[in-house]
Amino acid sequence: MNSKDSQEFGELGYLFQEKDDHDDDAITLLQETVQLDPKDSQAFRQLGYQFLKKQMYDDAITLFQKAIQLDDKDSWAFGKLGYSFLKKKMYDDAITFFQKAIQLNDKDSWAFGKLGYSFLKKKMYDDAFTFFQKAAQLDPQDSSAFANLGYLFYKKEMYDDAITFFQKAVQLDPKCSWAFGRMGYVFLKREMNDDAISFFQKSVQLDPKDSWAFGQLGYLFLKKEMYDYAIKFLKKAVQLNPKDSQALGKLGYTFLKKQMYDYAIKFLKKTVLLYPKDSWALGKLGYSFLKKEMYDDAITFFQKSIQLNDKDSWAFGKLGYSFLKKQMYDDAITFFQKAIQLNDKDSWAFGKLGYSFLKKEMYDDAITFLQKAAQLDPKDSLAFANLGYSFMKKEMYDDAIKFFQKAVQLDPKCSWAFGRMGYVFLKKEMNDAAITFFQKTVQLDPKDSWAFEQLGYLFLQKEMYDYAIKFLKKAVQLDPKVSNAPLNLRMAFYKKRRYQHSIIYFKKCIQIDPKVMVNHFNLSLDFEFKKIYKHAIKSSKEGLKNNPQDSKTLQLQKSLKSQI
Repeated sequence: MNSKDSQEFGELGYLFQEKDDHDDDAITLLQETVQLDPKDSQAFRQLGYQFLKKQMYDDAITLFQKAIQLDDKDSWAFGKLGYSFLKKKMYDDAITFFQKAIQLNDKDSWAFGKLGYSFLKKKMYDDAFTFFQKAAQLDPQDSSAFANLGYLFYKKEMYDDAITFFQKAVQLDPKCSWAFGRMGYVFLKREMNDDAISFFQKSVQLDPKDSWAFGQLGYLFLKKEMYDYAIKFLKKAVQLNPKDSQALGKLGYTFLKKQMYDYAIKFLKKTVLLYPKDSWALGKLGYSFLKKEMYDDAITFFQKSIQLNDKDSWAFGKLGYSFLKKQMYDDAITFFQKAIQLNDKDSWAFGKLGYSFLKKEMYDDAITFLQKAAQLDPKDSLAFANLGYSFMKKEMYDDAIKFFQKAVQLDPKCSWAFGRMGYVFLKKEMNDAAITFFQKTVQLDPKDSWAFEQLGYLFLQKEMYDYAIKFLKKAVQLDPKVSNAPLNLRMAFYKKRRYQHSIIYFKKCIQIDPKVMVNHFNLSLDFEFKKIYKHAIKSSKEGLKNNPQDSKTLQLQKSLKSQI
């Protein structure tokens, strides 16, 4: 070969160019060509193309510019120059040269498609639409043009048209994972989740490295409450892209839904580390700590969440609830009020606001907000139960009964409401009805010491001492510090003339509260009945320590001393 024959170098370079594994050889020969003939525009364009293939875009641009300088009618070189700028995300320059390419060759479907794509990247969707349509018209086999048309219809929320064009794209190119994925997303937006799953599965089958599609699959299974599948696909998404904050957030939320709070916290923390302004993730992180009863941490993250999004009624409500759990009722009220200001249909927040006022013994305010909660959610048994309790505290017993009855009608297993209804009947001196409801209470909750105590008291009032002893003993067994059970037990044993047992429970009463005079006095009486006068005198002396001038105890002590 003549070393100075530029045409032969160029032809040989072109042959190597056709073989993908000989790109470097092609570059070498084409460089020789342009060195020998600096006016060979074809060699410059082919050399530019080699650098474009190697993703060396600056070199490609230089060579394409040289080619069109030598031949300003070379539409192909203008197109590839535009494409080099497109790859560098320099969309205005890309548009300029693509427009020149189609001006020179109005049949170049490829250039029309890439011009449309450049406008798409600039979010100039109407222009993009025009050029994609032209590309598809010129080349009805161009799957990419149809896929991008589908994407544009999706962006305009014209989902039926989007599906039509995506389907055409995958019909032309059954291996176009991108189109399958975007078609899945359109079905997701239409809440046709099963169809969406099918297309995302096809997408990841074609492209096992598509982290976005794996993330969408995980999200769909999360929506279907199929949490194990959700975790599987979301984990794959973050494995492929550890910086995918959305997938990390959804993964954390899935663990939250599975009540695996430590894992939830782990992934939600990663989310906010990657994207500190993700108010949603901060809120869910706060909720995870709330579920772990770590209220200070919960408050911290809820506060960060509402700082970023001061319209998030849910976060305000949960922040209020965190303060409620810390018994900081004023703060709780503040944030519950903000929650219902943002969402006046939030029955839960109204209920918790009412409960906060109830805890502050502000029963009228409590009733106002609990009634609103019950109005918004007529199936909220807790709101009705708390309404009943508020009326009970106001001694409006008929209203209390009405709301307690509604509560247990909605939730037949609400032992607390049955117990308080029993207490209302007790206060109305309707003891048989009270017994019925307290019995229901302990049937539902066998560990409710308070209800057992009330049962014992009622049977004591009915002079059914064996039953009284049975239930009062159970109350003390469940809670040795239960308020009046030992005293009532002492009375029941005393009435049955079982003075030894009576003495035992009076001693328990004194242990619970040594300052109650009547306990010392009655214990002295029990010892007197058993004729254990020294112990009787000792007990009376203990009582006089609290009130040395108590006339009844002084008189009893005098009587006891006279009997020794």
